[in-house]
Amino acid sequence: MGIETAFTALGLASTGASGVTLFSSPLAAAAYTGLSSIGTGLSLFSGLSSIMGGMQSRNEANNQASLAISEANMRAAEQGRLAAKEAMVEQQQSDEARRRQKVAYLASGVSLAGSPLLVMEETRKKGLENVDEILKAGSAAESAIKAEGRIQAQNLKSSGRQAFASGITSGLTTMAGALK
Repeated sequence: MGIETAFTALGLASTGASGVTLFSSPLAAAAYTGLSSIGTGLSLFSGLSSIMGGMQSRNEANNQASLAISEANMRAAEQGRLAAKEAMVEQQQSDEARRRQKVAYLASGVSLAGSPLLVMEETRKKGLENVDEILKAGSAAESAIKAEGRIQAQNLKSSGRQAFASGITSGLTTMAGALK
């Protein structure tokens, strides 16, 4: 059997001057319908995959945002701990300086009344100011770290929302094209 005979049996041969009839046999039409259904199914599956991918991207971005906030909170707490430790060291140094002044005045036979007492009080005040400045700087650093974490989390969530919207748009467009 030649090629022409095989095409004629499937109904794919030309019908004279009218042109080529591709699907004149029921078998060929069923094959085309089956392929068309498979193509539509694959397009619908592709659209759903796009939507699911967008959802996964959004969920991952939300998880990363949570981690960014947690990390920022831990770094802020560490900054606060370091500032408190530095303030404590400064307070100890201030107290030690006052004790050395007191011992030096007493060893030289100077009374602690009057100017020596004023000098020691000034040392105490300066120490308290230094401690206060260290604590304020630590608090400001904590706030900055937390704000940075919140901004990073917002950016991550925003990109997750954009990926989700893009996945939905792409998926629906693909599915709508398949159903035309």
